[in-house]
Amino acid sequence: MVGGYMSGKVVFCMSCDSNELAQASLDAGAIGFVGFDKIPFNRFNDAEEPIGSHVLVKHCQEKLIAPAITAGSGAVLHRASELG
Repeated sequence: MVGGYMSGKVVFCMSCDSNELAQASLDAGAIGFVGFDKIPFNRFNDAEEPIGSHVLVKHCQEKLIAPAITAGSGAVLHRASELG
């Protein structure tokens, strides 16, 4: 769908499993999408209750999220330069 409600936009979804929204965003006119599969912010105990961990959160931010943003931004800039 050219000229959709996301026409010319870059979509950044910072939520788990947001990659499921990528195709719909592109079909609605977005020129770029940055999303995630599962983001492992928590570990779980034997009762499957989350155990928060500052170290794990920081690791996810530095090793998963930051590189995804960098890669997505680079791809969007490249695509924008192609479009003129």
